[in-house]
Amino acid sequence: MNGLTRIMRNGGICGKPQIRKLTSRLVLSVALAALASPRAIRADVVTDWNQITLATQASIPGGIRTPPAARALAMVHLAIFDSVNAIDRRFTPYLVESLADPGASPEAAAVAAAHTMC
Repeated sequence: MNGLTRIMRNGGICGKPQIRKLTSRLVLSVALAALASPRAIRADVVTDWNQITLATQASIPGGIRTPPAARALAMVHLAIFDSVNAIDRRFTPYLVESLADPGASPEAAAVAAAHTMC
């Protein structure tokens, strides 16, 4: 039996143990890359509510990529902006001029504003 025939009968160059080892290394590499750059792949409250709004619009036949849908998405983001900006006041408010407690949670403010608009 020549070398090629033996390799093919034994499951090829990458048999099951080699595939498992390769898969383990790949999973470990991806996990380490994710831990090394958490900001690059981390979703936040704003992107979460963006996805919720888009999913809500997609559940209505013909409800996505229309002018009313774009307007609704803009309203959600402006509400989030004004609610978070009311806490730290780094930017000029768009609509709401009220001030919030500086110790308030920006995440909670964003969630409350987005939920109110959806």
